[in-house]
Amino acid sequence: MKSMLRKTAAAVLCLALAAALMLPLTGCASDRLGTPLLSLEDEVVSENMFRLLMSRVKGNLALDGYSVGNDDLWDTIAASDGTLYDEYIRQLILQDAKLNLAAAVIFDEEGLKLPKETTDAIDAEIERMINDAGSKNALNANLSEFGANTDILRATYILEAKYAALMEHLYGGDRSRKTS
Repeated sequence: MKSMLRKTAAAVLCLALAAALMLPLTGCASDRLGTPLLSLEDEVVSENMFRLLMSRVKGNLALDGYSVGNDDLWDTIAASDGTLYDEYIRQLILQDAKLNLAAAVIFDEEGLKLPKETTDAIDAEIERMINDAGSKNALNANLSEFGANTDILRATYILEAKYAALMEHLYGGDRSRKTS
């Protein structure tokens, strides 16, 4: 029974992801998020959100010691089919964005709501970043290097929080199917 429920939940998520993969790469994002890249129902990933996600990965790679400013890194073959590291990373992030988008739609369909603690934590993190930068304008200036601002940052955090909350709802904290 447990295995059947797990397979059903996985199938639902896979179907939603497949639907997201068939989306046209346009939609209707609000002006505050920038030009839409992906949309599914009322959920949107804008080009600016995608740029922010790319920048985050690039920053994490830099923290791990990779020379992200060196073109040789991005021109390195990353897959047996000859895909370069640059394209490989882009495709991984695009897949992740599609998965988050599909999960956000299922989150809404399930009638889930982010706990106030989650949105408060997101807002507190952004407020901390504003304080560290000196002002909201200063933070937005810093984020603009990555095609983002505080609205785009918050929307990205919310999208990722919906994914995490859906996984918790479907599978529990240890990612095994809940029985209740």
